[in-house]
Amino acid sequence: MGLAAVLAGIALLVSFDLDISPHRYLRNDVLFRGASSIEAIHSYPTMDPSPFSIALPADLFVRESLRNGELPLWDRMQGGGYPVVAQGNLGVMFPLRWLTAPLPPHQAQSAFLLLTLYLCFAGALLWLLELGSSGVAAAFGAGLYAFSGLMLCQLLFDGVAVFLFLPWLLLAYHRWERRRSYGRFAALAIAFALSFTSGHHMLLASVFLGVALVAGLDFILARRDWRSLAGLGAASVWGALATSFVLLPFWLHLRGAWKYKTESALGQSYEVPDLPGWIHDVSSTVLDGHPPVLDTPDFYQYLGIPAVALALLGGFVAHRKRGLRFLPPALALSFLLCLPGPWMGFLAELPPLSFIQMIYLYVIFVGVVAAAAATGFDWLRLRSASRAVSYTH
Repeated sequence: MGLAAVLAGIALLVSFDLDISPHRYLRNDVLFRGASSIEAIHSYPTMDPSPFSIALPADLFVRESLRNGELPLWDRMQGGGYPVVAQGNLGVMFPLRWLTAPLPPHQAQSAFLLLTLYLCFAGALLWLLELGSSGVAAAFGAGLYAFSGLMLCQLLFDGVAVFLFLPWLLLAYHRWERRRSYGRFAALAIAFALSFTSGHHMLLASVFLGVALVAGLDFILARRDWRSLAGLGAASVWGALATSFVLLPFWLHLRGAWKYKTESALGQSYEVPDLPGWIHDVSSTVLDGHPPVLDTPDFYQYLGIPAVALALLGGFVAHRKRGLRFLPPALALSFLLCLPGPWMGFLAELPPLSFIQMIYLYVIFVGVVAAAAATGFDWLRLRSASRAVSYTH
């Protein structure tokens, strides 16, 4: 039903020539850096001008190439001058991007955003159902994940296409862990292969860290069979081998394409705030004080008091359930990792954190909060139902 609604939305986009993507901010069809004036860029709802002057024009180039039956290997005016395959960020080989290529250019990106957001919600919903949440609680947690401030601001950067794989990979892993079979291992390997094609590799590194955190804690606290964790590693290797044509150009070109990350002070992306900054970061998760700019911490860190309260409750009650014992330590560790205080400055020098911006890592915290909040939601729902029954008697 949800997919039918998305397809109906895409049909409306095409029928009425609508554009809900950041493409609408481009002043004309000249695809080069500076297509908009500096003054115009400063009026956009993001601090980073790349969606309007670099990334999305390159995305248009990719779509035009696919529509013409050409492989978009390189164009000197696109992606900051780097080959788009070697750069990795545009997800040229992501199958979902190819599916939207036949659509009119002005609606292709909008359709892609709708599809990725739907898959983000669907993946989170199925993962939470797999963890044992009720349908209502799973829908609540999936909505918290897919429509969080982090996901909404990443719609401008195609980041949802990468972040949607956190719940899908965890879903495939938990199914494999519960009943190991060749089919479920193949599904896990395919999920990894698709994730490798999705786009921005530093966003993907954050997704993999989240999967490793949840799987590792579940393995330790629920005393899982070591073959489950070994299967996760093996599936990632098979997924990487299947998409080596995507990964090899990126890794071979890494130092040349990302010199600012590997050979300059700007490469230290994991920035640890001072104590007042940390207090502000923590308070921004529950207090809505964001400016009208989408990719600032005040916007993407916000989750709201009800969500955080339910997550704390869910973390407290989860330790009683064998399949959810990972949630309390996952909440604590993801909080420390994604909202670090000044005492964690040593992490800024450690790879891969030294390559990953805080906004990328925050997906781990949002994913764990969504799972814990669904657990807390179910606990309250069942408790209120039992009280209602006791009152009737």
